[in-house]
Amino acid sequence: MTGLVKKVNGFVNENKKSSATAVVVFLGKETDALKAKLKKLSKDEKLDIPLTINADGTTAEKFKLNDKVNVTVLIYRNKKVTANFAFNGIKEKDIEAVLASAKETAASS
Repeated sequence: MTGLVKKVNGFVNENKKSSATAVVVFLGKETDALKAKLKKLSKDEKLDIPLTINADGTTAEKFKLNDKVNVTVLIYRNKKVTANFAFNGIKEKDIEAVLASAKETAASS
């Protein structure tokens, strides 16, 4: 997961002219331990994108996320989802597919 977050952060930094943005939302219970873990991840990896927790569960319901997977990546433009990726284990080829889709979406601006 860290690899995906780092590459998405890099993509956003490289595509600011296309107004690329990202946010990483963790679903589940908001605990001090999770907050500390996210703060450490952001600092250690020098992330510019925000890491947040959606403790009330509205994100999963609103976007009809598959609760059988560990990671979902939504790519959107103009408030419309253009791609949806769902992973239980993230491989390098999965990260490349996400980035390719993000590049395609950014290029359509």
